[in-house]
Amino acid sequence: MDKVRSGPLVSVLLPVRDGQQFVANAISSVLHQSFQDFELIVLNDGSTDGTLEICQQFQDSRIRVISNSECQGIVRTLNRGIAAAAGKYIARIDSDDIAVESRFEKQVAFLESHSDYGLIGSWMATFGERQKMWKFPISNDDIQLSILFNNPFGHPSVMFRRNWDNGLPGYYDEEFALAEDFEYWVRLAAVWRCENFSEPLTLYRIHPSQATKFDTQARDQCVQRIVTRQHEALGLNPLPLFPSAQAEKDWWREFTSNEAALRKFPTATIRRRRRITQVSRVRKIMVAVLSASGFIPLAREIRRVRESLREKTLRNLAWLPPTAGKAPEES
Repeated sequence: MDKVRSGPLVSVLLPVRDGQQFVANAISSVLHQSFQDFELIVLNDGSTDGTLEICQQFQDSRIRVISNSECQGIVRTLNRGIAAAAGKYIARIDSDDIAVESRFEKQVAFLESHSDYGLIGSWMATFGERQKMWKFPISNDDIQLSILFNNPFGHPSVMFRRNWDNGLPGYYDEEFALAEDFEYWVRLAAVWRCENFSEPLTLYRIHPSQATKFDTQARDQCVQRIVTRQHEALGLNPLPLFPSAQAEKDWWREFTSNEAALRKFPTATIRRRRRITQVSRVRKIMVAVLSASGFIPLAREIRRVRESLREKTLRNLAWLPPTAGKAPEES
């Protein structure tokens, strides 16, 4: 039985750096949740625009604004939020995204009824420059295998137990600052079961100034370090970032003869993941070729022009974007 709580059940961490254009929408989406037993910790990472003033305009006792005097980066900022959090669960959202109204209610209900689960995420629907459904693996078995290759969660969609690390709060590792969430899930999933809802409970905004669009090569290398560490822990040779078809075939042959892997993962899950990895390899090669040819920046500019009118209308609407009533169509 849980001890009697004196604070909120959920602490929502919303880090922001120069996010005046969208942060009010993100905050409003949290305040309009059907589940109301939360605190919202806005983590202002040394913003130099009007972000802090916008955040301070909200008159709600559940909001706490914590400011860094200068930019500390996402890892230190999130860890400061974890240290300050009073909730049993921590929910994440970014300053340019939207939480669907029922998100916290569904995630809290899941974690409260599944004591062996440490994290629950969801699919995400994108809006802004591009509309698409981002589908992540759902079941714990699929997640445990998928995490050997890439990130199986959308960071702004997750809710997890604050004290998951041997009864203590888990903190992000600054060594992996370009993929801090992926490394965090690897450690958490090693000791807890995890799951994703097969519905979009977070709406993920895609726009030109997004941080994840920068340092793509460095981020890929950081992800590869995390993947390599996991493979080596299983006694496997690492799978290269851009493997040839033969290298990938050889790796899977080694994997399916590895006793530790076979004990850990169901055969059907291995087969499914192998098919996904093959498709992913082809896509990564295509992206690399298109990037080298200069096509991707051109495509992004075309999307930006096409969606500019949509973004202008969002500023004059309520806190939910036009896509909030229904999930954007898949593309």
